[in-house]
Amino acid sequence: MDFGNIGSYFELVLSKRLSAVDVDQRISHQHELGGFAALRPLLGDDDIQRIPSLYIYLDDEGVCTDRSWTTWYDTRRKQATRGPEYRLYYPDVEPVKRACAGDLTITCLTKDGELAFFFVASGSYREAEMLWLFGIDGEEGSFTPARDMERRIDATGAELLDVLGFEVEPPDELHGYLEDMLRLWPDAFPSGRAFSRFARDVSGIDPRSNPDEALVEYYNTQTMLFMGYERYEHERRLGPYVRNVGDPDYEAILKVAMSMFQRRRSAAGHALEYHLEALFDARDISYTAQSLTEGRERPDFIFPSISAYRDAGFPEAGLTLLGAKTTAKDRWRQILQEGRRVKRKHLITLEPAITIEQTDEMEERNLQLVVPAPIQSSYSRAQRGWLWSVEDFCNHVANTQAWSE
Repeated sequence: MDFGNIGSYFELVLSKRLSAVDVDQRISHQHELGGFAALRPLLGDDDIQRIPSLYIYLDDEGVCTDRSWTTWYDTRRKQATRGPEYRLYYPDVEPVKRACAGDLTITCLTKDGELAFFFVASGSYREAEMLWLFGIDGEEGSFTPARDMERRIDATGAELLDVLGFEVEPPDELHGYLEDMLRLWPDAFPSGRAFSRFARDVSGIDPRSNPDEALVEYYNTQTMLFMGYERYEHERRLGPYVRNVGDPDYEAILKVAMSMFQRRRSAAGHALEYHLEALFDARDISYTAQSLTEGRERPDFIFPSISAYRDAGFPEAGLTLLGAKTTAKDRWRQILQEGRRVKRKHLITLEPAITIEQTDEMEERNLQLVVPAPIQSSYSRAQRGWLWSVEDFCNHVANTQAWSE
């Protein structure tokens, strides 16, 4: 199961590197983006005033969004002797003000006929994510269509689309599983561990044969199942409040919404840990999860056990520490403070396309990044030579465990 493809959400995706004339108001006061010949078959030959438009600026500090309009017009319409030159005129909105020459811009025409403009800070985490999501290289000097509109969207891609404000469509087969979930848990959402077990049962993959594919599929499946249940919860819990439009209880709506948001964050954070536990158990790998070490630190996993870690006579070379984070970003540095007896730390993440600068720093800080094999294609060739797969990590702890025994 997945969330469809890029073409399910966008009619066309164009990308380029911004030039100074595109966005630098000290150089150009025209508020125009040119080079949109690829849009002409979709928008037509006539000028169009005030096309509904979404403007988003992304960097590692956050997301800035504005909804406004854009005008499509031929700058040479009154010049009979010259061919057409179509441009998009944009208003003075905050996301565009933040963009700089050299930033990535991705312009999309949505299925609803809306234009979406994404301006992404050069060299940021967000840039790497957007390049991966749309399958583009970002080196174009003029607007270039994305090559693969059939590119499939997994759970990580769906979460990114959600950040961008797009409603992600769950697969059709999810409806049947929702019935199963409501039959199992008719009155309340289950524990995270029980829900993760259900997701693994639905996926039907044996982690002993291919742990990399299994881990990715477990997480994808759980994300989709959670989405289905959450939508049901939206209707059940928020319905009574929003139907009473004459006198809505805003405080109650906010309380329910915040509760559901916190549960979403918690479910995502713990799901990876639960799936890793199941994977290690299936492969007879000894570990201890979430136990205290020095300074009240609590590593996600210690191998072969926390008792071995606390035994001063146990050789340090036989110990392994693993942090588990669905997204690494700058949070990976906290792992360096955990488990002082373990000099070389390991971190597993589902995040695609972490920047070279970040992975270089990880290597310098003696942290080995573990990325499931299906996600490693989003990294550069040089990075892939250094990354470990889940299989690599399992073999490492299994061999270390056999040696230490």
